[in-house]
Amino acid sequence: MKSTLYLLFALSLIILSGCNKKNTNDSIWVEAFSERNNKDSFSPSGNTLIDLQKNKLIIVDFNNVFDNNNPKTFIDSLDFSPSSSSINYKGEIIKVVKNKNTLTLQFKNFKKVYRRLKKEWKNKSKINLVKKEYHFENSSFPFNVEFLNDSLNLFFVKNEDDSKYPIEKWIVTEYKDYKFLIFNSSFPDTKYLIIKSNKNQLKMLNLNSNYFVNENATFIPPIEKEINLQGNWESIKTLRVSIPPSEKDTIINPTQVPPPPPPSHSVEPFEFDKFNLVFLKDSISINNYGDLSNQTWSLASNKERIILEKRNKKGKVYFSAWQILGINDTTMTFKMNTKYSSTSKDIVTFKKIN
Repeated sequence: MKSTLYLLFALSLIILSGCNKKNTNDSIWVEAFSERNNKDSFSPSGNTLIDLQKNKLIIVDFNNVFDNNNPKTFIDSLDFSPSSSSINYKGEIIKVVKNKNTLTLQFKNFKKVYRRLKKEWKNKSKINLVKKEYHFENSSFPFNVEFLNDSLNLFFVKNEDDSKYPIEKWIVTEYKDYKFLIFNSSFPDTKYLIIKSNKNQLKMLNLNSNYFVNENATFIPPIEKEINLQGNWESIKTLRVSIPPSEKDTIINPTQVPPPPPPSHSVEPFEFDKFNLVFLKDSISINNYGDLSNQTWSLASNKERIILEKRNKKGKVYFSAWQILGINDTTMTFKMNTKYSSTSKDIVTFKKIN
């Protein structure tokens, strides 16, 4: 009996030892940078992950998460040879060189370097950012993000014009409890690993080229003040301002703008001398000098912008934002895109009619 118990105990130790060994071999790595000819380096910054297992190398590809036709995370599983430390990818042998903190895929004169993700960076919390504003603080470029819905966001920077950072897409995606916040934008650093989160703050790692950068995003509570826009509004003044492409000061020599001429192709009679808005509870009728549209609207959580949603005949949705420069019971002033121009903005003051 004793010998039988001893044998069972020994077998259990062997099984546990095997499991532990397998767990230590498993590791997940995030893409950091690539290098060609040992000199030309560029930084993809987190486009792919590698999940290195005992006999498998799994590639998790985020490059297509914003594809309009087929948005998804691609996962590809390749056979990994521990003895030769290599994978066979479409007939090509690629060396896998691993050390404590980096994993490198080497092929001829090209190599791609990955950084190890620590297990303590896993995050099982539920992330809900919809209709919330966060301030992203870093040493070089602090900015704010308004998460308009479950797929669109608005970047904005204090004292800079919204047109530099248009409404774009975002997603929180995860792999084995690692959560990634990804922005589809022109910003240089648009992928983050969320390592801790609560209702007031996101603690993240900016997936930089050669190292991980700690970065925090702080929730900005919504402004509670009531803003009543319902009613009929008529424009009384329009200023057109230029938008220089690379300067922070976006207002240069404001000039009085006359109303545009009526469109030559119009069939129905319109009043062309005014820009009119009719706000209802959640919809707005816009007569922009004869150009009519009906859209839905909502206030940003900070009450500094109106978010407009327009749907075309095919069902495609377009978003835009008007910046609120001033508002009271009788007048309001918005800053908005100039129609048919990408180099200017219009500052329009409206008077309430009824």
